[in-house]
Amino acid sequence: MSEEIANGTKLSWEAKISDHWDAGEDAAFKQIELFANAGLNDYKIGRDYPAKDVVSKLSPYLAVGSLSLRVLYTELSNEEIYNEANLEAFYRQLIWREFSYYTLVHFPEMTDEPLRDQFNYFPWKNEPSELKAWKKVKRVIRL
Repeated sequence: MSEEIANGTKLSWEAKISDHWDAGEDAAFKQIELFANAGLNDYKIGRDYPAKDVVSKLSPYLAVGSLSLRVLYTELSNEEIYNEANLEAFYRQLIWREFSYYTLVHFPEMTDEPLRDQFNYFPWKNEPSELKAWKKVKRVIRL
């Protein structure tokens, strides 16, 4: 038993979430506004750099249904966007998100099996010593 549980100091999961996300539709609209004003205009390049604060942070609102893609699209279309390429890059990511959900719904077996049956017969190589050597080289290259 962890010390946190033993002495009753462990936070509930709800408290941890509420420290980072405000729930509900009103909070989703506030986040759209924050994103449009602070992150969107650097999104196309900035999204590839985790240290930059340009991501939308809208995922939980989309995931639980507090926000729909149609509403998000409409809201962002109404904002004064200074660089359309950034908006287009964001829309592309939303499309990939939806495509991934669609694919998973229609092909639930893809979590365990390849979509194309021919890859079941791919001649995978299982050499633990070579894998270990590859990991060692990869670590050296990163330095």
